[in-house]
Amino acid sequence: MLVATILFVAAVVQGLVGFALAVVAIPFLVWHGLALSEAIAISAAATLIQAVTGMIKLRRAIPWDVVRPAVTVRLLVLPLGIMILVQLNQLSTATVKAFVGACIIVLVLLQVILKVKPRERLPAVWNYLAFASSGLFAGMVGMGGPPLVLWISAHRWEGDKIRAFLFANFTILAPLNLFLIWRSFGQPALSAMGMGLLVAPVVVVGGLIGVKLGTHIPRELFRKILFGILIAIGVGSIVAAWWS
Repeated sequence: MLVATILFVAAVVQGLVGFALAVVAIPFLVWHGLALSEAIAISAAATLIQAVTGMIKLRRAIPWDVVRPAVTVRLLVLPLGIMILVQLNQLSTATVKAFVGACIIVLVLLQVILKVKPRERLPAVWNYLAFASSGLFAGMVGMGGPPLVLWISAHRWEGDKIRAFLFANFTILAPLNLFLIWRSFGQPALSAMGMGLLVAPVVVVGGLIGVKLGTHIPRELFRKILFGILIAIGVGSIVAAWWS
């Protein structure tokens, strides 16, 4: 029930702002006492159905000319992130909490500080840097969305195109991510995936509620509130690690 509640709240947040389910859910799952690999497995499995549903619904808006190179680079870098995750999973819970907290703070500060003026296209080097960092973070801490969102914010894209791009990326990458986690961590990770699939309907409902609420709350205001909350989660993770 606690896992379902965490994922429900995280799904509402994602419905409101379009991302951040893993960024919200994974720290609380780790605080709950789960291994980082298990927290990532639960989050990835729970959101897979939502991503597939969104991809099908917005299939006409998917910019495949951009999705293909993005997915290719992310898939190539993902195993490196999984290798780092294997090492992180062997560390103490306190160290993992501190590392996750630091990653959250870095990802949020990047989105707050690096305000890139929207344009039609970015230099290729920035594209590959964003895609590679997304694949790395997806494997390492299960949070591949923020680098993509930061990259998208530099483009003049409409809402459906943005969501279609993200849903396509998450849908295509998730099966390989889950397979590598299973191969790397065995039965505990597989059980965590089963738990994630079990609470997937809760994630879908939470996402729909978030989208509905988003029509009544100014998006920019909520983004500021969200960033404040995420910074608090990141700092809290580091303090909790130090305290323990």
